[in-house]
Amino acid sequence: MKKPLLLCLLLAAVVCGCNKEKKTEKEIYGYYTLKSYTVDGMDSLSSFKDSLNTDFNFFYDDRQNENACQISAGKDQIGWSWVLANGYKNLSVNIAYGWTNGTGPFGINKTPEWEIINLTDKEFDLKTNFNSKEYQIELERN
Repeated sequence: MKKPLLLCLLLAAVVCGCNKEKKTEKEIYGYYTLKSYTVDGMDSLSSFKDSLNTDFNFFYDDRQNENACQISAGKDQIGWSWVLANGYKNLSVNIAYGWTNGTGPFGINKTPEWEIINLTDKEFDLKTNFNSKEYQIELERN
């Protein structure tokens, strides 16, 4: 009697975990505008705008079968693939590509792990430590 009950509980935990991950991914997907970019607590949004566009697109890439994000800045485009980590509390960048070195943790071959601070239907806020500096971004859903 214990084994079937344990098996049912284990199966329920796996199914619920998968659903939680997919739900969080779907909450992330969308178009955003960068509203705040700080480096070690200092406003650096104008510096970011000098290097990149403030338009972010988080989506599922059907061709590569992976989660992706893209920042388009004319011909200087940056993108990366990502997965959720640490109980869906972090967004981990797997591969970053593009045509510019970018700025801070954004650019070719830069693979930071971002802590999800806030995720609502209107906002998506993240922070990371990269090259001994703390970066925080606030994105507003379009």
